[in-house]
Amino acid sequence: MLYLGLWWKAPVISQWRIANAYTAATTPFSLADADPHYGYPSGHAIRWCYIGLLVCWLAWRHVKPIVPRLLAMAIALVVAFGGGFAHFYIGYHLTTDLIAGYLLGAALACLAIVSLLRNERVNPPAITGTTLPITGDNVVLDEAEAEPVSEKSP
Repeated sequence: MLYLGLWWKAPVISQWRIANAYTAATTPFSLADADPHYGYPSGHAIRWCYIGLLVCWLAWRHVKPIVPRLLAMAIALVVAFGGGFAHFYIGYHLTTDLIAGYLLGAALACLAIVSLLRNERVNPPAITGTTLPITGDNVVLDEAEAEPVSEKSP
């Protein structure tokens, strides 16, 4: 109801949520409070680094103007490493968890980039309007129609 603008019909917040928010807001942060059993390596850091490096590579590869390219790459890298650091900052992971997650995410991103490059080399993208050799005849793909049109008329 609140998202419809009916603020007068908003549900009452439960006491459990209020107590949980109060505890989270007033708990002091220290490395002694971090639970070392949350996860090694950090799955969050793996995911952030993997996606951030892939977006950075895609921006470098496909965005031609230099200013938007550098801006997209910078935003991707800041978001990638900032997202993992946020989990360290709130105490979900230790520094070693993040370092291992970043290294594993970077390795997986490198593997994904290599596989994309190899796939592009093996299966180059089809360009419409070019001649393609098909069983000895040269066939031109017409862009207006999806059907192949032969250069020779029978």
